[in-house]
Amino acid sequence: MPVSTIDVHHHWMPKEHFDNLERYLHPGERAVRDGEIVRIYRGETMVFALNGPAHYLTERRLRDMDAANVDMAVLSTGLWHEWATIEMARAINNGLADLQREHPNRIVGLVHAPAFEEGAIEELERGIKELDLRGVYMQVHSQGWYLHEKEYYPFYRKVAELGVPIVVHGNTLPADSRLCAHHESLVGFARTLDLSVAAVGLMASGIFEELPNLRFVFAQFAGGLFAHTGRLAEARGNRPGIPPPTSPLFAGRLLFDTAPANWGQNEVTCAIENLGVDHIVFGSDYPIRPDLMLRARRLVDGMRTTSVEREKVCCGNAMSYFTRRVK
Repeated sequence: MPVSTIDVHHHWMPKEHFDNLERYLHPGERAVRDGEIVRIYRGETMVFALNGPAHYLTERRLRDMDAANVDMAVLSTGLWHEWATIEMARAINNGLADLQREHPNRIVGLVHAPAFEEGAIEELERGIKELDLRGVYMQVHSQGWYLHEKEYYPFYRKVAELGVPIVVHGNTLPADSRLCAHHESLVGFARTLDLSVAAVGLMASGIFEELPNLRFVFAQFAGGLFAHTGRLAEARGNRPGIPPPTSPLFAGRLLFDTAPANWGQNEVTCAIENLGVDHIVFGSDYPIRPDLMLRARRLVDGMRTTSVEREKVCCGNAMSYFTRRVK
C-alpha cells in the first residue's frame, strides 16, 4: 500500500496572473510565449519558466497528484512571488483559500505577504485567521535583505505568534547576480547557493532562541547544505561553530524538502545522514516540468531507509508542521 504523501514544494498561480503576465513585469523584463510554455527574461537572462495551464488548472493538478500517489499539496506561487505587490498577494491568498475550501483533503495554501510592503502584517494575519491558510511563503531575500537580517524580525514575531511555519523558496537571482551573467545554467545553481546562505544565516542568527515557535521549511535541501554541516560546525578561533540541523536547538524547527528530483541516491543518503531523517520532507517543484512529481516519487521510493523513516519523509514530518490546521 502506498505511503501517504504530502508534497510541500508545489506551485500555483491565479489564471488571471498567467494570462496577463506582461501587465505585472518590471521594466527591462519580457515574457516569451511558446505554446503552453512561457519564459520571463530579465534583459538577456531567462529567470522564470512556467509550464502553462498546469499552474492553474486544478483538474490537471489533482490528476497528476493521483498518478504520483501524492495525497496533499502545499501550494505557493514559487518565483512569481517576486513580482507580487500587496494587492496581488491578497488576490493570491483569496484564490488559495478558495482552492483549500474546495479540496480540503488535497490542498494546503500558504499566505503570501511581501514582508516590507505596507499592510504585510495585516495581510499575514488575515490569511491565517480569516482565510484559514496554514503557513507563510517567503523567498530568501527581498529588497536586498536576506532572511537572517533584523529587518524581518517584526514579520517573524507575528508568524511565531500565529503558530504557523514559513516555507522558504529561492529567488529568480541572488541579490548580487553577477555570477549568473556568465552562463544561463548558473541561474539555477545560484539559487541553490542562495538557499544555503539563507538557511545558515538563520541558524547562526539567534532567531531560534528568541522565537521558540518559529519554524522553517527550506526548499531543495537548502541547496547543498547537507554537504557542509561538518565544516559549519567547526569552531573558528574563540567562536563556536554553527550546530548542525540535527542539534536539539533545531528539533521541530527546520525541515528540508527533496525537490527537485535531480539528486542522486548518494546525495539523498548524505542529506538524510547529515540533516537527519526527522528534518526531511517530500517536495517535487511541480509543475515547472510535468514529470517532476513522478520523478520525486521514484527518488523517495529509492531512498535507503526503513519504511518508518520513509513515512516520516513522505508524510509524518510535514504533518507535524501543518497539523495545527490540516484536518
